[in-house]
Amino acid sequence: MVFNKDILAEIPKDGVEAKDVLMEIPQDQVDQFCEILKADWPLSIHAYYFIKTMSEWKIKKPSLKCDLLCIKPNDAQGTFVGILESEDGNVFIIPYTHKDGNEQLEMALTETAKIRWDANPIFEAVLARHSNSIERVINLKGKSAELYCNSTLYYMSNEKASSISIHVPQNVTVGDLNISDIDYMYSVWAHNDIYSKQELLDAVNFNRGVGVYSKTDGRLLSWMVHTHYGGLGNLQTRKGEEGKGYGKLVTQFLSKELSKIGIDLHCTIKRENKVSQNLFTSSGFEFQCPLTFIVAK
Repeated sequence: MVFNKDILAEIPKDGVEAKDVLMEIPQDQVDQFCEILKADWPLSIHAYYFIKTMSEWKIKKPSLKCDLLCIKPNDAQGTFVGILESEDGNVFIIPYTHKDGNEQLEMALTETAKIRWDANPIFEAVLARHSNSIERVINLKGKSAELYCNSTLYYMSNEKASSISIHVPQNVTVGDLNISDIDYMYSVWAHNDIYSKQELLDAVNFNRGVGVYSKTDGRLLSWMVHTHYGGLGNLQTRKGEEGKGYGKLVTQFLSKELSKIGIDLHCTIKRENKVSQNLFTSSGFEFQCPLTFIVAK
């Protein structure tokens, strides 16, 4: 396919701005578009639940800066570009297309005027089959494609999660996170260099966050959040409390809770984090494919 990267920058003589190659998915066609993504399940799960989650968040938080973009709502390739801008100015891009759609995805990313390339956007959870296209577009825009981290996709169906048996030790309780714990959670989060505290707060307020709490002193011992992309994330155990099964407890608890509302589970885990990979595998998750997080600098 040959395309003109400047075509959408042209302004017709009548002064009307040229139509962008990407359009917002109409609210009444979100479900239809997501069904197209289901043809590549579960590799499309990150884009699928990002669309579902952000569609709800945009109603709950009108000030949210988020674009859910497609070439057309009935596009058989399911080509999608999600753009989320945080309060601190970081821009996250969630790209997806079916396995034969890389050329179309590359064209869309190149031609669209909706991406703030000056903000050094972060391409989140990029499938391996998309990475070359993403890197080519970044280079075409005069940027350098820098690796933020190598990651992996893990998945568990809601049917499987619904059968999880939860055992809570007598010395702890497990339940919804206290908002007062957000500051501490954010301070020790490995990814607080790219994600804002507000994003963590929004995930807890608009989705859900659960924690394991000590019955003795009420301290938060381990926690997990249902994230902005609709998956499980921010799993962490307080230093000194590792090896007691609290991470697995909170993972299984939130997985089972989300299964009750029909949500399939997924998470992204750094490729070198074997401890977390083993935890999720022992909780019923299965490895699907490698991912990368790429920064356009």
